[in-house]
Amino acid sequence: MNENINYTAIQFGTYTGDDEFYKEVQDINASLIILVEPNCLCNSYIKEKYKDIANVSLENIAIHPDESLRTIQLHRCHCLTSFNLEHILKHKNAYKTPEDIIPFDVPCLSPNRLFAKYKLSLIDLLYVDVEGLDEIVLRSIDYDRYKIKKIVYEHLHINRNSIKDFLADNGYTNFTIEGYNTVCELEDK
Repeated sequence: MNENINYTAIQFGTYTGDDEFYKEVQDINASLIILVEPNCLCNSYIKEKYKDIANVSLENIAIHPDESLRTIQLHRCHCLTSFNLEHILKHKNAYKTPEDIIPFDVPCLSPNRLFAKYKLSLIDLLYVDVEGLDEIVLRSIDYDRYKIKKIVYEHLHINRNSIKDFLADNGYTNFTIEGYNTVCELEDK
């Protein structure tokens, strides 16, 4: 195996780990990969998926600007979680049964606090899929303090133009659509 490179990748909303983020980081030999998933029922899936990748840290927290214990909603037939019950109920037809929703409390950290915890200032890849809070989370990041080279975020449940303008004002360019996600890169200066 190749030597680790100085590369940091973070995913907010890992779910089961079987996604585009995994495909992007699986062969990088990164110095640090941080996976954030508030639903500990997903841990066995995530650990199995990432078992052959070094330097992975799993955080069972939610990312939210309000750093407190907050109630999150879990669909018991699926690992899907969200702070917003309506978001789960509109997500797919199969989830339109409120009796299948289980609320539970989860500790929250802001993105800035998580970055500080790991003593980061430069992040190569940030992947955000936090079930309807993507724009709120992206707006809460201190872009003067933390340089994030590439951001991938789910754009389904947000105001695409508003967040694109915000990120462009913070130095991001090359906005491209890839399925349900928008990808942008920090402009080299």
